[in-house]
Amino acid sequence: MEALDALLDDLGRQSPETPPFEVIVVNSPVGSPVDSVMRAHKDKGLRLRLVEAENNIGVKRNAGAFVAAGSVLLFLDDDMRVASGFVSRHANAHARDGSADIVCGDVHFPSEWVEASNYYRYKQGRHQASVGLPSNSLPPHRIVTMNMSMSTQLFSSLGGFRTDFPQYGQEDLEFGFRAVRSGCTIELSQEASASHIEVGQDWRTFAAKVYCSTFYGSETLLKVAPEAANVPTFLYSEKFPSSRRVGIVRGVLSFVGSSKVLRLGIKYADKLDRIRWAYVSTPYAILILAVARRGATDRLRGAGDRRSQLFGER
Repeated sequence: MEALDALLDDLGRQSPETPPFEVIVVNSPVGSPVDSVMRAHKDKGLRLRLVEAENNIGVKRNAGAFVAAGSVLLFLDDDMRVASGFVSRHANAHARDGSADIVCGDVHFPSEWVEASNYYRYKQGRHQASVGLPSNSLPPHRIVTMNMSMSTQLFSSLGGFRTDFPQYGQEDLEFGFRAVRSGCTIELSQEASASHIEVGQDWRTFAAKVYCSTFYGSETLLKVAPEAANVPTFLYSEKFPSSRRVGIVRGVLSFVGSSKVLRLGIKYADKLDRIRWAYVSTPYAILILAVARRGATDRLRGAGDRRSQLFGER
């Protein structure tokens, strides 16, 4: 609730040149009541509308988009903070000649978080992986749906987000692959940046999310977007015909992803989190790839969701 309140406060303080806009908040039955927060910001003059939807990321994003009256849609997660020129920068990106079809704003963590935590240092690297690409053009698997804008007409023509991903993850990648397959261009805008205020997260919760997205979402993703098989996460975690080198990497990841080794890796990642000199990105990348490999392996073997046994949560 505090995160939504802070974001609405930011959106209510946009610069004078910002074109008129409406904020649509999509809540679900399992979410906290937002009426009092909405009312407070309406009283301050922010144009707000509340939509209730099933607790499914694709369903919620579609529900908000399909009632929007504007010509440009801007998707934003509720745990973000934005500057006063944020909305106008997205709008201007679509107004200029030769603009991309889809604009994804840069996302970063607060600098003090990155300084203090190896977890956020690693996640920052993942957020920043697309900075510096030629012409700021994003490949489909780098799409940033938590800070993304496009025309309402384009979103409608693409059919919105798929809603058949049962739990966290992969609906964003599928949307990116489908958009590019349809001829869309995706651009990274560092000007339309947002700060990701992701609270209550650590290596254990992040690993559980990666496991969940691979266990529940990757099979559907690879059926509808087979080109995703070339993305390293899926190349190394799923069971495809592969080269000897890929096979060796999969073998290493299977070892790291064994229950005892994986728990030990997560334990020491947590213990070393505040020791800056201990940070080297490669071991963390191997650990997270091993989590993805374990999620895929458990699914393929019919072993069931083992998040609670591996990470202590469900």
